[in-house]
Amino acid sequence: IRKSENTFDEESEEELKGMIDLYQTSNPDSEHERDMLQSILTLNDTTVEEVFTHRKNIYSINIDSDNQTLIEKINTSNYTRIPFWKNNPENIIGILDTRLLDIDMTIKSSDTNEILKFLKKPWFTPEITNLLDQLVSFKKKKEHLSLVVDEYGELLGLITLEDIIEEIVGEIIDESDTPI
Repeated sequence: IRKSENTFDEESEEELKGMIDLYQTSNPDSEHERDMLQSILTLNDTTVEEVFTHRKNIYSINIDSDNQTLIEKINTSNYTRIPFWKNNPENIIGILDTRLLDIDMTIKSSDTNEILKFLKKPWFTPEITNLLDQLVSFKKKKEHLSLVVDEYGELLGLITLEDIIEEIVGEIIDESDTPI
């Protein structure tokens, strides 16, 4: 049925689409489930470039910020994973998972190194990676965020596990989303 580990051949995909349509015919109240199942089939045809957050919209912190600014930016962020950069915002040198920090320590800390020791090495993904492969990579690496780069290694943006899940189930409103 499969050409490779993460791709369906066209015949199998058409069979699955037919089964999904048949399921919806027998369950008229299942339009949302049908849409989700069809979205899963299109993950292989959609690249991370089509759904990522553009670099100009990334919330990130300059690692060379003074201690007070650094602490304020971490504490006022709505994000659990924050990219840190050096020299320019496109030079991401690490990702901070804020859930690993003791918030009281962060507020009181005068030593930036206490915070920076929690930085993880950034993970970079080519812009042409399809969403199915990216989803599998997120699962294998047990990661939720990857930086998207072009063929020259230039930062284009970032993609999260939530971005891919939203492609399947639709928009997810969580605590970091601002109401419209």
